[in-house]
Amino acid sequence: MKPSGVANQIPNSPVTLTTVRDAWRSIPEVPVAVQDAFARKSNVVLHRDRWRALVPRAGGNVFAWLDGRVARATGVSSQVMFEQTLESDERGRALVIAGAGNSLYAVEPSGHATCLGVLADRQKINTACWLPGGGVGLVLGREICIYTPAADGQLAPRIRFVATQPYLGGLRSLPSDDDDVIVIASFFDDRGVVYAIDRSGRVVVLADFDRLSLADVRLFLDETGDRTMLPDGPTVSVDANLTRVEGLAEALAERERLPEAELAVDAAPELEPGPDIAAPDPAQATIENRPTPLPDAHVAPSIDRLGELTGALIRMLRAAPKRSSPDGEILRLIRSGMPDDLRAYVHAWALHSPNNPAVYEFWMDAPRLETREFIKQHAGESIRLGIFASGEPIVARRSGTGSCEVVMIDEEGVPYRYRGLEGFLLDLQMRAPGDDFELDGWMK
Repeated sequence: MKPSGVANQIPNSPVTLTTVRDAWRSIPEVPVAVQDAFARKSNVVLHRDRWRALVPRAGGNVFAWLDGRVARATGVSSQVMFEQTLESDERGRALVIAGAGNSLYAVEPSGHATCLGVLADRQKINTACWLPGGGVGLVLGREICIYTPAADGQLAPRIRFVATQPYLGGLRSLPSDDDDVIVIASFFDDRGVVYAIDRSGRVVVLADFDRLSLADVRLFLDETGDRTMLPDGPTVSVDANLTRVEGLAEALAERERLPEAELAVDAAPELEPGPDIAAPDPAQATIENRPTPLPDAHVAPSIDRLGELTGALIRMLRAAPKRSSPDGEILRLIRSGMPDDLRAYVHAWALHSPNNPAVYEFWMDAPRLETREFIKQHAGESIRLGIFASGEPIVARRSGTGSCEVVMIDEEGVPYRYRGLEGFLLDLQMRAPGDDFELDGWMK
């Protein structure tokens, strides 16, 4: 499906944008470990199955990897925050614009950082990306500079050209079937341009899309704008949807008839040598970020917004003896954007102490984060609600808005899914024998 209103301004260009259908199935949730490990206002990125971030610290922002459930800081810090994509190359090294924006580092998962070069004269890199074969593309103002490895392995300037769009907020290399051609995409806000650079130094504009919506080379995973992912292959983000850039092979084959980009007056600046940075010792690498409950986590959610059976369940839980003080561990399960029904359930357990409550064959327990891998495979990040009388686990997915998704996994490992607590309780009510149902007395 083509995004509505999109126009490629390059006449006869075969490059198109196509929204990826059902892409939401492949978009990961932001794991609880990521939310807990990195402080608020961190620039968090997922790429090549690894989470990494720029984390605010005194004097700047330190680059850190997620190691299991713990964030490990490196010795690389940066004053450039939002524009960084922090992408990894084939070796797993993250590309980080460091210092005041004048240096580039390749940071290993171990924490060791190799300096790729430093710009002189207070020049500042706006954004950067890896290129095939260990090269780097970077943006200086409105111009894109291309660097490729020289014989000694150091990055050497190759070409500098003027970007078609007025502002470059994101840069990424796209796959090319032609090893002699580098394809670069720059998407931001309402514009998206795709360039091809060949060995002769010719820069061709393969596509120039206008009237886009929320375009970027990365996908934003939540409303904060601080948690993103870099998609694989020739895929960008338009209007919060993964979008394929198609027709690149055809465009490369026909690039002789496509317009060229304007070469810059000045050559790409040399990258001066800079110091490598060793991985810090464990004490220095530790990032302390003990998550605290949301400021309003203790406030009782309104029952009026819940389904009839869900409201009855919450009244039953709230009728239990009140705790002398709220259970902080349970309160910390409440996150911004949590569905109303799940938030009310967690909140009731945090402030009250029910004694083995049950509804038909659903035996409830104090909610806690689900960590068992076989359940995470079916339900992702979820909260444990209890079990059936026969032992099957009952969990609730903690992401999304509206109502949660309740998942029961039977003894053969088959998941059964219900639309929110209301759908789950309705199924219990339909299967309960006789006319008596535990929630009848708690109906409004």
